[in-house]
Amino acid sequence: MKHVRIFAAINLSVASIRKLAELQADLRQSQAPDLKARWVPPANLHVTVKFYGELAPEQVVAVTDAAREATEGLRPFAVTAKGLGVFPDANEPRVIWVGLNDGADALTTLRDRLEQASEQRGFPADPRPFRPHLTVGRVKRGNAGVDHWLQQHAETDCLISTVEELVIYESRLRREGAEYVAHARLPLGSPVAAAPPQPTPREEEST
Repeated sequence: MKHVRIFAAINLSVASIRKLAELQADLRQSQAPDLKARWVPPANLHVTVKFYGELAPEQVVAVTDAAREATEGLRPFAVTAKGLGVFPDANEPRVIWVGLNDGADALTTLRDRLEQASEQRGFPADPRPFRPHLTVGRVKRGNAGVDHWLQQHAETDCLISTVEELVIYESRLRREGAEYVAHARLPLGSPVAAAPPQPTPREEEST
């Protein structure tokens, strides 16, 4: 039986993605020679709400059911992408991210509801605290200049997005990156809407 790699995510507005692309370009231009980083393609940026991992087909159906339950009764909400950060810290940076503000509480509520609905269907809860963010790059080696980045872009505003749906994606790992395909789109407050029969893949970094 073929297993697939599944996660749930939200997407940001085109205007916000453009601002994030400008931020990435600035970071690339000022990147120190001995800092090696890999940047997420701007057209494919997303916010992971929950990563499920490798699942059997029947489990993907259960994930969709959990997502439908989690979105029921929730209204669309706005989030602001603002401020640069790194995980775990500036001394050993691994993930470069932009924070989500002014809507983080609503996003956390969506995430908590998805965790609860998923647990009820046998999926383990993520023990890590939820820190709403959007990954823009990953550091492969070094930390030179990261402190400067954090200071320079602590208040960089990448605009507001209206979150209207939760998307269930499959990640197909390939040599050039990962191909992301939408399995289902769950409008907030509405019944599940199935993805098109032949969805357009999205080229992305690994989740």
